[in-house]
Amino acid sequence: MSKLTIGLLLCLAFLSIFPACKKDKTNPAPTVISTSSNVADAIAQYKSMLGPDRGGVPGTQGVDGFREVNWDGLTDEESAPNLYSPELFNAPTAPRARGLVLSTPGTGLMVSADS
Repeated sequence: MSKLTIGLLLCLAFLSIFPACKKDKTNPAPTVISTSSNVADAIAQYKSMLGPDRGGVPGTQGVDGFREVNWDGLTDEESAPNLYSPELFNAPTAPRARGLVLSTPGTGLMVSADS
């Protein structure tokens, strides 16, 4: 059997196991945000669609909103040449209770330092 035939059979098997998702009847078309000049305005528009910034307060914050990670707020000890702590933005207390845990199959993650 050729690789193409095996690939097609795997795709068909996948489709038979996982049927197509039902389309959302209330909002069938995606919302597209685009810009040709000011990226900050497009980002602000996207954020306003998500809801309020839930910040770094621990616990459940509601069904809408988002939590933003600000890499610029890292200290020199949390930046290169030191490895980033995977749990840094998953702290149990504010302001870093963002629910973010990063991992890598490599040695670690490093964030650029100020200088």
